[in-house]
Amino acid sequence: MPGRSQGYPYAAGAAAVTRRARDPLGVEARQTIGRWVVEALLYATLLNSTFYQQLGWSLIPYAGGAPILAAGLLTFLIMLIERERVPLSLWFALLMNVTANVSQVFGNSEPVLFGEGLPPLLHWLCQLAMVCYLIRNSGAQKRMLLFFSALLLVIVAIGGAEYVQAKTERLDLEQVGGGFANANRLAYVTGLLAMGLVFWSLRANKLLRPALWGLALALTVIMFRTVSRGGILTFGCGLAVLVLAIAAGRGVRLGGVILILVIVAAVSQVGFLLTESTESFRERLDKPSVRTQVYSVATLQDLARTIIVGTGHSGAYTTAAGITAHNSFVYTHMALGGITGWPYLIWLMLLSLRVYRMVRAPDLPFDLKMQVVCLFGMGLGSQVLSNQGYLFLTTIYATALTEKYTAPYSRRSIAARSAAWRQVRAMPAAVPR
Repeated sequence: MPGRSQGYPYAAGAAAVTRRARDPLGVEARQTIGRWVVEALLYATLLNSTFYQQLGWSLIPYAGGAPILAAGLLTFLIMLIERERVPLSLWFALLMNVTANVSQVFGNSEPVLFGEGLPPLLHWLCQLAMVCYLIRNSGAQKRMLLFFSALLLVIVAIGGAEYVQAKTERLDLEQVGGGFANANRLAYVTGLLAMGLVFWSLRANKLLRPALWGLALALTVIMFRTVSRGGILTFGCGLAVLVLAIAAGRGVRLGGVILILVIVAAVSQVGFLLTESTESFRERLDKPSVRTQVYSVATLQDLARTIIVGTGHSGAYTTAAGITAHNSFVYTHMALGGITGWPYLIWLMLLSLRVYRMVRAPDLPFDLKMQVVCLFGMGLGSQVLSNQGYLFLTTIYATALTEKYTAPYSRRSIAARSAAWRQVRAMPAAVPR
């Protein structure tokens, strides 16, 4: 059958071209049984740690954290079996866990793994492993975004409460775990999730777009009700990147123009409905923040005193302001020592370098590049303006997304691709029959 024998290679070649267009870097991974298992474990452990009081686990030691540790260990085992590449961020997270234990055990006589501030770092390592492993599949990447968003809405519905701080009414959370019970943290988390949903909508099905916009709007309203200066600032920066992606990108302009009109209408309505929160935000902007005193010579002296081991979390107060630093590097350096703080800073610098290389390279569509820049930048902003912002669930998601699309731009990967291209060019041309 000559027709079939000639048509099959053409069809295979067309399919390969289509896959190459959809995944130019080859970073997408197929859905496996292992990924289904890890995804179920991620959702189950998040629900367990968030609602452990409602579930009656509060009197059982380690009921919230032990399942996360078990799920993380299983994830590492599955990655080993499937020969999955271990991302750079996981190596640094592991290193920071080791150095933090050294600092706390030898510097502050804390027990290994269970000393003050050490369990959250271990849980961070496990959750980062799960999300990095899952996010390489685009379906899992989107499902995680939907699950995290729905979880935040449920949390606010159950534990949301208004409280007054310095005569300002703010939204906070009560009786929920998972590290969400803080107005500023809630703002960073909801803002990043909202931007993730909006970027998804740029190339989503037309029927799905209104649902994504509505979910993003609900999260944005929650963010504004927290009256968090840092959270709203990072969200504004993310919004600017979104507008740039729409204005300069290809293939998303029509949907992007519609989205901008929706955003303008939504902002006007949100401003009308949240007049009190808007006024409270303006009042907070007019008040000088004591956090600015952290950036002083006195803080440099604090860092010099903790160059090896830290003071522990209970003693990580800056001399200049008498408060915790509200900066992840300064806080980590002071609480867990320079042996933990400097690897953390080097890790962020390496990720930033990869993002820079990704933006300059021609491989990815512009709007996808801007999505990575937006979410990585918002995650970075939360770390600049808060203590241990790298522990936030959305920062973990942004880190995993950054790993997915920037790993091909590591020095080793670039060198490997260059060597492969040299081999291809050196091959003799096929002789036509």
